Amino acid sequence: MLRRKLIQAIGAAAVAASLYMPAAFAAQLTTPSFTVELSGDWASQKLPANMAQPGVETYLLASKKAGVGILFNIMKSDMKPKEAIQVMADNLKKQGMRFTMNPIQLPGQDAYQMAYTTRNARMKSTAYVAGNGKRLSNITIMGSKQSEALEVLKTLTPKEQGVFPKF
Repeated sequence: MLRRKLIQAIGAAAVAASLYMPAAFAAQLTTPSFTVELSGDWASQKLPANMAQPGVETYLLASKKAGVGILFNIMKSDMKPKEAIQVMADNLKKQGMRFTMNPIQLPGQDAYQMAYTTRNARMKSTAYVAGNGKRLSNITIMGSKQSEALEVLKTLTPKEQGVFPKF
């Protein structure tokens, strides 16, 4: 009798919770460098040390539904963001990437943005680089529905000033 009442109570609570729960679960990714809100089918993964460059904090966020991903690379560096994005652009050009937007400075920030596609134009990417003289970030959005990724990036809360661009 007690067991059946307990099961009924749990069932009633589950039904009530499902009626008041938002359609998409919200989650939060907290790292040593930033916090970002994830909703819907957005998932995150910290790349294991053997897959990331030494000394680089690397995270991948992805939405299967939107078909878009966000790659975060955060590293110790005194390189200026303008110089870093130019080095990145030169390397991408050598790899055969086509630029749809050359590096430009984001208004009012020491941060830069550029956009490029693969040779066959199947993968669209936009990269953002920012830094504060001690640490540098490179955030790259990959996929066609980039506005979905920008909505996630608008929730980014840095733990150190100047390391990330403001979205």
